[in-house]
This record gives sequence, structure tokens and C-alpha cells, in this order.
Amino acid sequence: MMPAYLSASRMVQYLMCPLKYRLVYVDKVEPDFLPSNLVLGSCIHSAIEGFYHNIQEGIRLPAETVIELFESYFDAGTDGKTLEPGCDREAVKNIGKSLLTVFARDVQPAEVVGIEEKFRIPLVDLDTGEIITNLVGVFDLIELDSEGTPVVVDHKTAAKRYSDADLESNLQLTAYGLASRQIHQLEGTVLLRIDAMIKNKTPVFDQKFTLRTVETDQRFVRFASDILQAMDSGAFFPNTGWQCGSCQVRSHCYMGAA
Repeated sequence: MMPAYLSASRMVQYLMCPLKYRLVYVDKVEPDFLPSNLVLGSCIHSAIEGFYHNIQEGIRLPAETVIELFESYFDAGTDGKTLEPGCDREAVKNIGKSLLTVFARDVQPAEVVGIEEKFRIPLVDLDTGEIITNLVGVFDLIELDSEGTPVVVDHKTAAKRYSDADLESNLQLTAYGLASRQIHQLEGTVLLRIDAMIKNKTPVFDQKFTLRTVETDQRFVRFASDILQAMDSGAFFPNTGWQCGSCQVRSHCYMGAA
């Protein structure tokens, strides 16, 4: 049951609830609804992608145009779809519009060299040298710093600002650091940045940098190996908690259906 490849986002989802991971990615059950937060994040990413493609052409889109892009993606992504019970579709759309307004106003792009770039790198066992699996993912954005070194940027929407501790422990950023080191042949520390749109009453655009080291990479590989071994052993137990309330496969879970 060990997957042929692994992504940091799937690692996080396995840790949050192994049974949900199996229901979604292994059994591929029909979800009860489409979570609005997933639609919101996906459509915001698509609008930002359009913004940066224009930046590469020397054009900075105004906020109104970025919002129009978002609305078109949101309407297409939710058309005919059932969202979670009690969800106000227009309210969710308005959140996206307000977040992109501050993004388009405040972001100051550097030299853009990559947009939504997919990657696939081998994860190598530190003891045997064998390839454990492939690590896959997508870099939201790659910019060059003042010295011409690639910096991977991840776009997020969040309920509050990320602390330094949040960034240091962020599994997805650690995976990106490992991948960037291999792909861009970087030595020493790897610089990453998170561009977060914070869902305050008055939305905020917040940029923060974080570093990853060779030691960080090694810990990630060992952690990924342990997760893969757990999957291969069939460890797909339910992890009940706050996350159950928004679970789109709850009706298929023997804990949620009880």
C-alpha cells in the first residue's frame, strides 16, 4: 500500500487523519461535499498565478482585474457543486475578493523565474542510499533575490499571522527547501518565503522568510520514511477532533457515521 510518490500536503493530511487519507486517496470514495476553504484557496492561487504571468510580461494587473479572474474561477469551481452545510457561497467569494485586494495592492514582486512549477525528486534513504519514493509538489512562485539566488515563495490564506515557530515547523516549506536545494543545486541554508493573506476583519498581506538547512532536510527524509512505513503496514486509523466538523468524507468514517 506504500505510494509510488509522496507530497508534503499528503503527509500533512495523513498526520491529521490517517483514515481520511485512505478514504480520499486510496479508496477514492465520493465526498459528501466540496469544502469551501479548498475552493477558496485554489481559486485565489489561480488568480495569483495570472497576476504573476502578467508580471513576467511587464504588466502589473490592477486589483479589479485580479478579482475578476478570481470570480471567474470561483464561479466555475462551485457551479453545480454542493458545499458544506450552512456555507454562504457569496460570503466565501467576498472573503477571496477582500484578500486579493490587499495582495494586489501590497505585493512587490522581485524577478520572477518560475510560476506554479511542478517538481519530482527522489527521496533517498540516508542509511542505505536507496530511493525510498519520489517527492512531488508544486512551487507556487520562484523569485531571485538580490544575489541572484532562487527563493521559493508559497502563497497562503490564514486566520492569523504565521509566527517564526509556525514557519520553522511547517512541513510543506521543509519539503520545498529540500526540493529547491536539489533542483537549484544550493548549498548551506536555503531561503524560503511565505506570502500570507490574513483573514482579519481588515485583511492583511504578510510576508515572512524562513530558512532550511541540510540537517532539516535529513530530518524530513527520516520523517517521510516513517510515514511511508506506517502506510505500508496498513495504519489508517481515525484521528478524531476539531477537524471532523469539516471532513468531507465523514459519512464514510465509522467514527463519524456512528
